[in-house]
Amino acid sequence: MKVNRKYFVRELNLKADEYSNVKVDQIIVDEEDSEGSGTEGGGIHVSEDKTWADTDVKTVSERAYIVFKNECSEENRNLLQIKKEMNGGSSGGDTYTFRVWLGNQAGQMELYEGKYYLVNRDGYYYSEQSGKLVLSGCNDAPDQINEHTPSLMIKEGDPGVISSISSDDTVIIRNLVKDTKFYVEEVHPGVQYEDPVYELKAGTYQPPQAGIAWLTGDLPDGTDEDKDGGRKTEMGSIQLGQDAFVTVKNSKLGNRTWQIVKKSSTEGGPYLGDAVFELSAADLPEEESRVYYGKSVDKTGEIKWYQDRNCTIELQVGDLVTGTYRFREIAAVNGYSLSDEVWEIEIRPGNGISVTGQRPQTETIRGDALDGSQDIEKLVYTFTNTPMYVLPNSGGRGIYWYLVGGMLFMMAGALVLYKNKCSKVRGR
Repeated sequence: MKVNRKYFVRELNLKADEYSNVKVDQIIVDEEDSEGSGTEGGGIHVSEDKTWADTDVKTVSERAYIVFKNECSEENRNLLQIKKEMNGGSSGGDTYTFRVWLGNQAGQMELYEGKYYLVNRDGYYYSEQSGKLVLSGCNDAPDQINEHTPSLMIKEGDPGVISSISSDDTVIIRNLVKDTKFYVEEVHPGVQYEDPVYELKAGTYQPPQAGIAWLTGDLPDGTDEDKDGGRKTEMGSIQLGQDAFVTVKNSKLGNRTWQIVKKSSTEGGPYLGDAVFELSAADLPEEESRVYYGKSVDKTGEIKWYQDRNCTIELQVGDLVTGTYRFREIAAVNGYSLSDEVWEIEIRPGNGISVTGQRPQTETIRGDALDGSQDIEKLVYTFTNTPMYVLPNSGGRGIYWYLVGGMLFMMAGALVLYKNKCSKVRGR
């Protein structure tokens, strides 16, 4: 272009809800106040959900280059919050490590390198002093974080890694724009823990898309289609105006237990004792069969485990060998029909259990700080039985109306008697 040639530049396809203004060579083109901004045609133009911005007219000699800078609206500055939780309560002094990937503008996932915030369960922020994390006195709300809020940085040479996280701590990463992809992985805390469980708040994530390239380091197994079952691990995607929440939960082996109780199927029915059950290993050759027996206890309905059919040699939950079992009732309580229901149970290491199609109640057995014992999570499954017969509900409406009617008659009689006596007194 010739030096005396006049020109202006237009940026197209801005989204009004995502950008609050556009900076052009330090001239701010503001959507709310575009008058006098020095642009051709009045600054930012809005049409439905689209906006565009024009520069003012200058010659090439007056302006040889232009820089457009887009400033995100408040609605397009979102948080990623990653919370660490322990099933069954405290984990003692153990700490945990996350690895975080974020998507870039080229559609690639890269290990995050930048600033983050670490908050404890009471809302106070950690800062780093002499290489150690210490709690500060700052308890800003996540949406009120500012330049004075204590922050931490990903260590150089160790991209994506956020460490020294305690139970109930929350990691916060700020200023993520709409459609930013994210992925969170916990570095496995050790053999004393089960695999972590990830929960993502509904509406803030979507399954990964095929063809996304990984820029720095591969994502862990399971993020794409699994060879065996086609299972996919969830990948997050930031939504406009919504913070994303990820909860990472662990169970410590030996920090939990489980129980099956026997109960009547009638509403408010009692717990039942003296029912006998069989727990037989599935998919084992006949010569390698493994069978345990259970018997329910009066009042509580708790099923105790035994090595023999006569239920004399007692076992603990931890004595049951891991594997897949079929669980069925073989002797019912008097007055109840024998159930034909069969449960499929998987007994896992460290007192773990999974019962197909059954949802347990969760109870917490509180530990004692004096002896150092920790909380224990107990999963309680209920096996119900139907009575062989139910007594009819006789008596109709009962005696209620008869009682009320009798009282009314007595009151009426007393009133008549009172009036008669009053009449006799006046007659004298």
